[in-house]
Amino acid sequence: PTGPTGPGGAGLLAASLFSAPTVTNVQPTLSETTSYAPISRTVPYTLQNNELVLSAGTYVINYGTTATSLSSAQPSISLSINGAVDSSTTRAGSGNTISNLTGNYLITATDGTTLGLSTNANADITYANNYLIIQMI
Repeated sequence: PTGPTGPGGAGLLAASLFSAPTVTNVQPTLSETTSYAPISRTVPYTLQNNELVLSAGTYVINYGTTATSLSSAQPSISLSINGAVDSSTTRAGSGNTISNLTGNYLITATDGTTLGLSTNANADITYANNYLIIQMI
């Protein structure tokens, strides 16, 4: 886009993509895959104990996974904010299926706000293509 919300305007300042390897019965481990800085600015964060520690600002968070359940166990993914699962971010699939679980969340963070991915860790559920995209606005 161009104009007031495009490059140089008041729109998106920066974005970073985090991904995690395929996991079964444990939480995904985040690592930064790509950082985009359309206005020469990066998303201000540190990675600590498998959580992102954000600097103050407003962010759009996009997250998701492809969950494969081999039993009636229901897969789910949520955002963990300051160490607690935010139930409004929980996306759940069905047992005995492959489910693509995705969500978006708008957060105004203060310095030190932590952000992570949380899943229903179960021996019958595998999570693949895990991602977390953070866009600073």
